Amino acid sequence: MKRPLLLPGLLLLSFAAFAQHAKVVPNPALVPTEKAQFVKSEELSAECLGLRKFQDIDTKWMRTVGSRSIEHGAPNKSELDRRKAEKTRLKFENVSREQNPEVANPLATDPVVGTNFLGNELFNGTPADNNMAISNGGIIVSADNATMEVYDGDAQDPYLFTLTAHSDFFNFLNPAPTGNIYDPKVLYDSGADRFIYLILHGTSSQQSELLICFSQSNNPAQDGWWVYRVQANQAHPGSWFDYPNIGVSNNEFYVSGNMFTDAGQNSGNILFQIEKNACYNGQNINYQYWANVVDQTQETAFTMVPLSWGQQGNYGPGVLLVANETSEPSDRIMVFDLTDDMSSSNEQLNAYSANTDFFDVGGQAAQSGSNVLLDIGDNRIQNGFYLNGTIHMVFTSDIGQGWNGINYKRINVSNMNVQGSTFGNVGSFDYCYPAVASSGSDQNDKSVIIGFLRSGQTIFPEFRAVNCDHNMQWSNSVQVKAGEDDVNIGGQSPDRWGDYSGISRRNGANRTVWASGCYGMSGNNFGVNNGWNAWIAELTDGGSPGAIEEEETSQPVRVFPNPAIDQFSVSFDMLKRADINVSIYDMEGKLVKVLLNDNLKPGGKTVQFNRNALTSGTYLISVTSNDKIISNEKLVIN
Repeated sequence: MKRPLLLPGLLLLSFAAFAQHAKVVPNPALVPTEKAQFVKSEELSAECLGLRKFQDIDTKWMRTVGSRSIEHGAPNKSELDRRKAEKTRLKFENVSREQNPEVANPLATDPVVGTNFLGNELFNGTPADNNMAISNGGIIVSADNATMEVYDGDAQDPYLFTLTAHSDFFNFLNPAPTGNIYDPKVLYDSGADRFIYLILHGTSSQQSELLICFSQSNNPAQDGWWVYRVQANQAHPGSWFDYPNIGVSNNEFYVSGNMFTDAGQNSGNILFQIEKNACYNGQNINYQYWANVVDQTQETAFTMVPLSWGQQGNYGPGVLLVANETSEPSDRIMVFDLTDDMSSSNEQLNAYSANTDFFDVGGQAAQSGSNVLLDIGDNRIQNGFYLNGTIHMVFTSDIGQGWNGINYKRINVSNMNVQGSTFGNVGSFDYCYPAVASSGSDQNDKSVIIGFLRSGQTIFPEFRAVNCDHNMQWSNSVQVKAGEDDVNIGGQSPDRWGDYSGISRRNGANRTVWASGCYGMSGNNFGVNNGWNAWIAELTDGGSPGAIEEEETSQPVRVFPNPAIDQFSVSFDMLKRADINVSIYDMEGKLVKVLLNDNLKPGGKTVQFNRNALTSGTYLISVTSNDKIISNEKLVIN
């Protein structure tokens, strides 16, 4: 068990570059759903309620024991439960006597576990709902349903501030929260070098609100958080908000969630669009929301995931989101394009469908030493990011005979083509609650590391990680933290497991991510046996990326003169013959003109353009090869 420490004085190096990236938009030939089918609010505001520092908290230990998991409905829940029960029966009829290999021919390098340590400790509750993020400077913010903690990942003794209960952190508010405080989400905004922390309050329509914290600096253990509260059910007054997801763009912060009536029935969804920059300075929030979001088939998007940029910096304007069928068999992913920032006043929320391989829910998971099963949840997308024209996303699905595995997909935003692969072990173990982060050397490298939970009849619930390289080839998985005991909180079967795992890329560290996952803990932890703890670990892929087509096609791009007055040139070297597109966008991400679209032979290329009707200002020159972005260069026209 760890001990709380005093706060040391820290000197952190800030990450100098603020990288803004253009958002690739779906091809105009893909017809979206009209915006009129969604409910868009007027612009709203909320005041900052003060700066909250950990040093200001009198009670350093949890005042109350965490409650059991919150029970509520889901779309077609009765049918979902029936299918999971049938898959559970099928699974245990097909248990392998010998452990099968996870992947027949592992071609990617196995991830390497670096620094790792005990994270949040859950007090008599399930699920853990753990989440985390790490800054460029190595500061980690981690949370579960009981506590928020801050660590220094580079220190020999990482614990900066620990065991602060949510109820203690927010008790300065007036009125103080009196309901459940749960489902934390943490995000590091690398473009702003700040953290954002969201947690929900209330499981009734009378209490439902978002508690949102923006760090004053890149070290919230030292400098604290600006705190806001927003009524979560403004579009659904008789409901309450659950299943949060968060994301960030160049200028905005996004919160999505599902709405439930007080009787537990699903009643729609909501997406909050918040101007973020003033929030880092403790100024008023300006925001709006979108409600009852549906896709092209009029299917309500249950559990939308706003996608942040996968490496250093942000993208925009607007944001991309994904959702999928969570409780019924399906062969498609819902993709949403919020076209602009709320300041533009003409932003739209467009919906697209991306066809994919068929997926379905699997059966419940077993654990060693217990007849208590673990609830594998459903097929909802657990985690994802957007990088260089590609959406990366992961969720749990049946990979054979009722056994659950990782379902990893990449979606080309321009044409909605989907590349997918699954990973797991039919016949032996269930792999659930995955989270994915970019481990690539640059934005052209699609390599990822995925953290996940695993359990089975011969093991306790454990935390593991796996690589999937640029060419979508898997490594073997590695154990991050072994399960120490079975989990049995209240004797209910199936018991809750997960419901999330945390993961965050550390920019500036070579091919490195940090992840947090729960595991079955042993011993007596604050009077609790057979419960959950979180483990936090540094993960690297230990090798070079797979073959990267973009790097094989061309060398770095130059735009000159820059600034330009009458003419400008785009210069690059072709290493092999390829299709090349050179386009110019305004700084809101709107296409201005396609300058070149041709198949070019190998050799040095310099293409010259007149400014023509371009007005003075800043533009983005985007160069793509075979539909892959190889460079985005700013151009200033005087």
